[in-house]
Amino acid sequence: QGDLKPLETLWVKKGDLLELIDRKSSKPRSLLDSEHYVYLLEEALRSISATASPSAGPAPLLDVFVTATDLDGVTQTFGPPLTSREIEEWQYGTVFHLKVRPDRYALRDDTPGSDRQTVFDRLGLEEHLSRGRTGSNELSPGSPDRPNRGRRIGYLARLAASSSAFPVAFAPQVFTEDDKQECRELISERLFTDAPTGASVYGDGGIVDNKPFGYTIDAIFHRQADVQVDRKLFYVEPHPDDLGSGSARRLADARDPNGFDSLIAYVKARMHENITSDLAQVEERNKRIQHVRLAESLLTSEANPTAQAGNWRREDRARYEAYQKLKTTRLTDALRDRLAKLRDDGGFVEAVANRLAPTDTAEDRLAPFLDTFDVPFRVRRLRFFVKRINEALAGMAVSDAARRELLDIKADLYRLVEAYVHEEWRIWDGLRRAGDLDVEPTVERLTRDYESLTQSARPWLKAPDGPDMSLREAGRLLAEGVSHRLPGIPAGTFERFEYLDLHLYPLETLADVGEADPIEVVRVSPVDAETTGGRPGELLKG
Repeated sequence: QGDLKPLETLWVKKGDLLELIDRKSSKPRSLLDSEHYVYLLEEALRSISATASPSAGPAPLLDVFVTATDLDGVTQTFGPPLTSREIEEWQYGTVFHLKVRPDRYALRDDTPGSDRQTVFDRLGLEEHLSRGRTGSNELSPGSPDRPNRGRRIGYLARLAASSSAFPVAFAPQVFTEDDKQECRELISERLFTDAPTGASVYGDGGIVDNKPFGYTIDAIFHRQADVQVDRKLFYVEPHPDDLGSGSARRLADARDPNGFDSLIAYVKARMHENITSDLAQVEERNKRIQHVRLAESLLTSEANPTAQAGNWRREDRARYEAYQKLKTTRLTDALRDRLAKLRDDGGFVEAVANRLAPTDTAEDRLAPFLDTFDVPFRVRRLRFFVKRINEALAGMAVSDAARRELLDIKADLYRLVEAYVHEEWRIWDGLRRAGDLDVEPTVERLTRDYESLTQSARPWLKAPDGPDMSLREAGRLLAEGVSHRLPGIPAGTFERFEYLDLHLYPLETLADVGEADPIEVVRVSPVDAETTGGRPGELLKG
């Protein structure tokens, strides 16, 4: 959250190749001075940190994917049941994933003081807040008085240098086993998790993956939002291919292509990294989202007597049982993933998961588990009503008063989404801070925390009326408010949402559409720019 001017100075002025040429070393390791380059990166990070101000506001929600190449390669092993026998493959591409997460414990400014204190007491947050342990910023060099701040800055600079260590131009970056362990302690425990024991040597990410679109696309599609959002992918292309000029010589135009022509074409093809498959992936997923939305629209608009009568669970028992089993399986897989991040112990993960999730698929065993742990269902139900409000406001002529009422309801619905998402995050963050736990305490704590997750809605609503209520009851009342104002949403839809979810959830699961919002792709390049600016005569040096 500091001034980014040092980065501008670094790339506009100090990135000049003539300034970076290694003239000091008698036996240079590369054409450019790699050590001086890392020093410049460190100085820029220190300068940014020195200007950081706590009053700048909360840290943004940010994921940074730094691509590099493991020059020795890492072996990946695949075996049964995927393959008939064990297979080993080399993997050279590496990505360093750094996260910035905001302070999710902080309540909104409009939350009444008494309710703030209630939440603080109930969640035990005073200790966390007093120690400044809320949120995280793996990209920050840290405060000037932070222990090991200098080493942290040094490692961040070396990670950045790894991604730009182009062969011949810069020397690769070497991380010893001690370096990797210290990076995990100072920056992020996820760093170097796939690296082998011992030293690792990293070069420019562009050798195998200079455009990590896949990581970015997946993050955009699956990142949850507590408010209505547009999902967009911006990418910078300094020199886009000029496919329409006709100036490029095509090999097919040659009368008799020879071996040297094919060698030139081969080198050109190897150096060109296109994003065709990535853009096709976005396009395909956007189409799947449209199909899921169409199915949702049809199910919502059709008057279904079975659903209206409330006896559909009995009439369509086989499908309902399959739906319950699917949700249970997905929740259990998510539990295992989260437990594995808490403790790298397969026996512990399986023991806790088996204690929490029912192995018997009878309905009377599945229902209690889903009632306690199925937070995603509750969020889907709230977002369903948000979408209905959006559609009504976009396609119906409503009075100003009705519009304001619907917008207020929509804001409260999103606050309940925020409550579910953040309260679940708090549960797992508390377990992470507790350190290594045995199976029984972990099972008891998770069960207790999830059962109490929905108890109080008051701290999350802008202006709650009447006595405090559960998150579920608050959602039902808000949904009834939507039904009262929108003729297309009959009363009782909140309680009957499970019928819609019975049909839609399997579609969303198979389609893997994430948050079910389409992505718009925006290219930033000289070709697309409508205007140009900047200071005349000042060119980028780097």
